Amino acid sequence: MNTSLEMHGVKRLNDLPRDEFIKVMLELCHLPVEDWAIDVDRQRPFSDFEDLIEKARSSVTALSDANVVAAHVGLRRLGSRHDGFTGRRLRWAKQESALMDRDDEALQALNEAQDAYEAKFGHVFLISATGLTNDEMVAALRARLANSPEAECDAAREELRKLVAIRLTRLVEELEDPEAALTEA
Repeated sequence: MNTSLEMHGVKRLNDLPRDEFIKVMLELCHLPVEDWAIDVDRQRPFSDFEDLIEKARSSVTALSDANVVAAHVGLRRLGSRHDGFTGRRLRWAKQESALMDRDDEALQALNEAQDAYEAKFGHVFLISATGLTNDEMVAALRARLANSPEAECDAAREELRKLVAIRLTRLVEELEDPEAALTEA
């Protein structure tokens, strides 16, 4: 990122009122854990982009296992359609699933692995799917099925750290444009 432009996006986040900042973090990072957003807010102002990412990732690391499980609320299964998504959320969802194969056989293997995961852990599978193929996601699902609940929380926490970094990077890049809205329909 260009440093001067990067700082414009970070400055816009630093300048938000507390309630609006928390709302933006919850909605745009798709991490519905208020404790996380509050913790990131407490660490403002961010000196630069790297500081923002490090603090947001560190706040994910500090999440309790209960909050990691809560982060799954509202998530859709891998391979599901983006119905109801608009604006920034739709653009980002399409980018994150760009390598996904939508043919029936690939989706069936993915759904079967997700069924087994959900039966064991009681929630949808969470992975940073950006750049992953169906085969890679199925392999990750199968590997993580061997996890204990505690180990799976640790694995999900690491995926949340990846997702937060990806989504905050996209947000800051978009906010480099002074006309870019923080929220979109």
